[in-house]
Amino acid sequence: MPDPPSAADLDLRLVRYFTVVAAHQRFGRAAEELHLTQPSLSRQIRRLERQLGARLLDRTPQGSRLTGAGEAFLPRARELLRAAAQATTEARAAARPRRIVVGWTSGLFVTPAVRQLRRRHPDCEVSTQHLDWRQCREALLDRRVDAVVSRLPWPPRAWP
Repeated sequence: MPDPPSAADLDLRLVRYFTVVAAHQRFGRAAEELHLTQPSLSRQIRRLERQLGARLLDRTPQGSRLTGAGEAFLPRARELLRAAAQATTEARAAARPRRIVVGWTSGLFVTPAVRQLRRRHPDCEVSTQHLDWRQCREALLDRRVDAVVSRLPWPPRAWP
């Protein structure tokens, strides 16, 4: 029998599929969330189990439950996915030219702050973007701007 693949050979897509099945405890609901067919998802989970050399889920007519191996693997699988997402974010940030965008709302002067940012961060491109006060939250969440200069109070539903 060939040696099992090393941890470096794990397919993160399969690991994500496993975490979704574990969360739903049903292949049908997990397949729906993942936009896959149930048989395809089941095959992918079996593939992951073969790679790991352990059964992760017990399949029953009532749904699925984690085996002992599945319970041991689930927290590490979640950590692995978080670490992969963080590594991707950091790599993308490092690959982009450094840029800082300051959003501002009407009636405010941001020129002195922008000058100070340019002096402190000469390697960055610093720019400004005018925002309607109702756009501040979305602009930050969509990462169109890195910071916002605005007057308070913001509308009650401005932040979660």
